[in-house]
Amino acid sequence: MPARLFRYQDPRVMQRVWPLLHPSQRTLWLGPVEQWWSLSQPWGPWDPAQYTSDGAIRRADPPPRWFRATAPQRDTANFDGAHIGKTCALLDRSQWDAAHATPYGHRTWARLARQRVPVEDQPDGDTMLRLLTDGRQHGLDGSDLEEYVICTWQTTPLADGSRELRWQSPRGKRVLKQVLATLRQQPGASFIGLFSDTLNRRT
Repeated sequence: MPARLFRYQDPRVMQRVWPLLHPSQRTLWLGPVEQWWSLSQPWGPWDPAQYTSDGAIRRADPPPRWFRATAPQRDTANFDGAHIGKTCALLDRSQWDAAHATPYGHRTWARLARQRVPVEDQPDGDTMLRLLTDGRQHGLDGSDLEEYVICTWQTTPLADGSRELRWQSPRGKRVLKQVLATLRQQPGASFIGLFSDTLNRRT
């Protein structure tokens, strides 16, 4: 795995990764510190009501909540200490994906909220992380990664009640293959624009 920057000082990132860490990893991160506190950073849909009609964000003062990371029991940490020795890395791939997904997840929810998509019609936290991970596996990043989620997630249920576009269907595979190929040829193009153009050409 190539070298990456882990923004541990960003509580949004650390709070997404912390639940995925093994006890031995938590022990390494905290060191002599017994507890690490930060203001809770929610991971979930954004309410359209927090935006004004022109798309500006409203100021809100919700009551503060705290996130607390605590050191595991010493015997628990030692139990799976071999995890670190075997991987020779502080984070595994799924943990890196969770850390990397944090800003893109929030920006995607913000885009949906600005479009007045109700909270109940947006992907939840687990779904968002899974879709972002899927997009990363296709080599997507930045705004293209966000747009992959927006194109995959259906704010209005499909005929069978599902919410996700079936990229594994024959038609879905063809469309995605074409979009990804064009993105490689035209780095300045957008995923959502190419997706729309490809669908229109095939209808």
